Amino acid sequence: MNQKTRPEPVIPKEIVRLLDRRATLGGWLAKLNELRGTVRPEVYEKVRGDYEERLRGQETELAAHRSDMEAALAKRRARVLQLEAARDERAAELEEAELRFAVGEFKEGEYEKRKEQHDRTLAQLDTELEADRAALAKLDEVVEVLSRLGEETPGAETGPPAPDALPPVAEPPAPVDQEPEAVEPEAIQLEAIESAETEAVEEPLEKAPAVAGDADYLDDLEFLESLSLDDATGLDAMSTLLDEEAEKEGGAEA
Repeated sequence: MNQKTRPEPVIPKEIVRLLDRRATLGGWLAKLNELRGTVRPEVYEKVRGDYEERLRGQETELAAHRSDMEAALAKRRARVLQLEAARDERAAELEEAELRFAVGEFKEGEYEKRKEQHDRTLAQLDTELEADRAALAKLDEVVEVLSRLGEETPGAETGPPAPDALPPVAEPPAPVDQEPEAVEPEAIQLEAIESAETEAVEEPLEKAPAVAGDADYLDDLEFLESLSLDDATGLDAMSTLLDEEAEKEGGAEA
């Protein structure tokens, strides 16, 4: 009686063992970091150094399997794509059989036979797809871990940030009450002179006072300006006034 051969595991046992050991060492390092202040520094450093060295050994062995895992991932992804295409094709054939039966081309017996075959094939494809998709997810996870080896150390030691990582300290603001800067005496004198000149220029010119002797003259002038050339009566009155003024001046001189 032939025995069924077991399918090969998705992730080789050796890689599973290395990953489990790496996770265990990472957990030890994390717990060790919590107990750092409870033992002597030299004891802590000795144990930590031992764990870190063993962890590097595990990661070195894991890195050697990276290319094989990447090839297995690509192969499994291609298989999933093939299965999806085959299922889509079989589903289309089932729809075609249903349509031909609906229009009357197939008898009910023939249609049931075709439908049973398509359903059985679709169920098988669905089972294979489910298994291969799960395997693809596992491979993708392992390849992701292998691609990040050395970037992060499980159970990495934590502590206060390095001086370079501290945020910059803001400079205190300048004090408000500051003494005014000293001003040279020459600058004060120059500023006073410029201010006086500016006031002299901006001050409006005052109207010159009228001379007392000119009062009569201004009255006559204003009277003349008020007359119109077209006003004959006004002109005759003005002529008489001027003649009388001339006679008075002549009598005064005699």
